[in-house]
Amino acid sequence: MRHSLGLRRVFVIPLALAACLTATGTGSAAPPGTEKTRIDFAQRYRALQHGGIVRAANSAITCRRAVDRTAESCARARGGLPGANDDFDMFYVDVDDDPNTYNSSTGEVRLPPHSRVSYARLYWGGNLRAGEQKPPKDNGRVLIAEPGGAYKPVIADTPVGHRVTDGADAFQASADVTRLVRSAGGGAYTVAQVNVAKGHSKAGAWGGWTLVVAYENAAEPLRALAVYDGFDATGGRGHRHAVRLRGVPGGTAGTVGVVAYD
Repeated sequence: MRHSLGLRRVFVIPLALAACLTATGTGSAAPPGTEKTRIDFAQRYRALQHGGIVRAANSAITCRRAVDRTAESCARARGGLPGANDDFDMFYVDVDDDPNTYNSSTGEVRLPPHSRVSYARLYWGGNLRAGEQKPPKDNGRVLIAEPGGAYKPVIADTPVGHRVTDGADAFQASADVTRLVRSAGGGAYTVAQVNVAKGHSKAGAWGGWTLVVAYENAAEPLRALAVYDGFDATGGRGHRHAVRLRGVPGGTAGTVGVVAYD
């Protein structure tokens, strides 16, 4: 029986960073501008309900031209051929017609019909050091526009993760945007003014955003939904990062999604 209380599926999204830095703080709200070089991963949201978790995401920066002669052209790399951001001169994605924004990109939240948003959180981050050095004062703020709406300011509501390492000046911030997404529903969301540096460096220029949305829907199985986040480095030789998913029922099948940079 699809809606039986005996059926439990787990859909877990831990927020982690691959090959560079990621994710945001945990705990109570913090004054804007509060930063930490490392934040332990912890559970941000949990619910046992009929429904699931979806994500919308996009980059705030993309290639403009190849710097390394052996690299694929920018167009071919965008088309899916192998490429790395440190092979290119990188420049902002800017899809809106607003002269007051220097980067903007759009992603679609795809909710099943008759869904109700139970939680939504926006994550954003980038590298402040490439061909230029961006100041960190704007790390904790971006703009977001719901489908058909105008830009609204979003301020990080927990400490911003920020660390200088391996040639990168990396950060990530996040904020609860449940009220906005619950009211607007599914569709195309635009995020602008992610604090990311353009240009070229060995560490690469990178940055973007992810909108994580948990929803209720009576037509879907009963699932344990959870969002975890933190801020740390992973990847590299012999470097593993483990996140303990507490409270997950034993013997259950699940799906894990990861938000990562670079």
